[in-house]
Formats: sequence, C-alpha cells, structure tokens
Amino acid sequence: MTFTICIKTSTLTKTTHYTGYQQKLFDEVKRLKEVEGLGYRRISYVLYDKGYRGIRKNSILRHNYIYSIYQKGKVREKRINRKFKTVVKDIMIYESLWFSIFKEIYFNMKNIVVLGSSGHSKVIIDIIEKIGKYNIVGIIDKNQEKGKDFFDYKIIGHDENIIELTKEYDIECGIVGVGDNLIRKNIVNYIKHLKPDFKFTSLIHPNSSIAKKVVVGEGTVVMSGVSVNSDSKIGNQCIINTNSSVDHDCIIGDYVSISPNSCLGGNVNIGNNSFIGLGTNIINNINIGNNNIIGSSSLVIRDIKNNIFGYGVPFKERKKWNTGNY
Repeated sequence: MTFTICIKTSTLTKTTHYTGYQQKLFDEVKRLKEVEGLGYRRISYVLYDKGYRGIRKNSILRHNYIYSIYQKGKVREKRINRKFKTVVKDIMIYESLWFSIFKEIYFNMKNIVVLGSSGHSKVIIDIIEKIGKYNIVGIIDKNQEKGKDFFDYKIIGHDENIIELTKEYDIECGIVGVGDNLIRKNIVNYIKHLKPDFKFTSLIHPNSSIAKKVVVGEGTVVMSGVSVNSDSKIGNQCIINTNSSVDHDCIIGDYVSISPNSCLGGNVNIGNNSFIGLGTNIINNINIGNNNIIGSSSLVIRDIKNNIFGYGVPFKERKKWNTGNY
C-alpha cells in the first residue's frame, strides 16, 4: 500500500514560515555558532562585515539580538522535527490498523442468501448491508423467475434448489425475509428437510439496543430502534420489529412476531407462533400462550391461553382457533 503525503510544516507547528531573509540569517548564525564555534559578539561583527544590518538606522546586529535569533530558531526547528516525526508515525499506525480492519471484515465476510422477496426482505437486506459482515449472493424465491432483479440483487433460484445453490454460490448461511409466521415456519422446515445442516443466522440492526445476558435465537431479526433489556430470551425465527421494546426477563418463543412500537413489560412470556400487533402494550408478568394473534393497539392486562384471536383496550378474545395453525 502506497501513500503520497504532502505536509505543510507551518500547519503542524501553528507558526508561520520565515521570510527568505530571516531563514538566511538564521542559517548563517547557526553555521557560525555550531560549525565555526564563534560567540554571539563575534558573530555580530562577522554578520556586519557580510552586509547584515539591523532594522533601525542600518545598525549592527547586537549580540543579544543574535542570541535571540539563534535560540528561537532552534526551538522552531525542534518543533518542526518533533511534529513531523509524530505525524508520520501516526500515519503508519493508522495504515496498519486500517489494513487489519479491512482484512478482518473483507476476508471473513460470509456468503448469505435471503429467502423470500417481500417488503420484509427489503428491510432484511438493509440490515445485512448495514452490519457489513455478510456478502449477499442473491435471493431465493419459488414464486419469482430466476434472474429477475429484486432490490439490487438477483433471484438466483427456488427453494427446491437449495442444495445445488449452496454449492454453486458457496452459501454459508441464510435468513428468511417473510413476515408471516406460518409461511416463515414452512420455508424453514422445507429447507431443513432438504438440507438439515443449513444454517440460519440471526441479524441485529446496529441501531438497536441489546442488554446484558440477552439470548437471540437462530434466524431471528432485531430491527432498528429495538430495545431488549437484561436476561430476556428470544426464540428462533422471530421478528422483533422497529422501535419495539422488550423489558427485562421476558421469554419469547419460536416464530413470534412483535410488531413496530409494541411494548412488553418485564417478565412477559409469549408462546410459539404468536403475533403481537402494532403498538400493543403488555403489562408486567403476563403469560401469552401459543398460536395467538393480538390485534393492533391492544392493551393486555391478563394472561391469554392458546389459539386465541382478539384485540381491544383492554384485550378481549374475539375468536378461538380450532387448530394451532392460522
């Protein structure tokens, strides 16, 4: 790696350059002092003979003025040398540090594939790009034509081609870009059936806040503005959506979707396959079962059993599912 560096010493030392006359005078004083070994009085006479004069009335340069020129010039010279060396050293350090960071990021990036080409996939892609740890090789979607463009990436194949695509693109992990819990679950199960060792990665947006001892499961996405407080556990393949809040000691099951601006108090438990609608508030110590849908802007103040659809302030049950799949 090569750098071309232009350094202005007056900028480094915060002093102005000498004029040509001043620099010439200092160089001569320095030579007479350090090379010839003359004293300041003797130097003043030598300089007079060489045509150097004081500002006032064309007078001789007095010995105390010669002393001042020499001492100030040496200080200035020392400052220039010291600052210049420090800056060059720093540049070398930063170059080495930059290269180490570049090597760590670039050569250790993992090839990732996004499964699904929905609006949710766009948010997923944006998170991946912001994290900067993955190289998106393309999109897999059984409902889209291969080669079609989607959000600056190509559709590279369909779900049933996962084994061949993994080899062709050296895919190391994937993430499902589908918001619907049941569809997301079906995609994961199908991919795992075809390729049991396929790894789904979790994604955490850089602008989210994840506290101490939080566990985030495989394939889960934590979006921008999310706050997850201490000792909470989030299951596999969940969506913790924009600006939602999960307080301390919460337990969230697998395939759960927490919609934007929802708020969970401390010690809330949410079962598998449940959906929490936009702007819903759940007070502390509430248990919500499996396969539930809680409508937008609800206020949950009592426990909810399994297979329930409802909404309201406070939440009221509107329908009970006959099966666990909705």
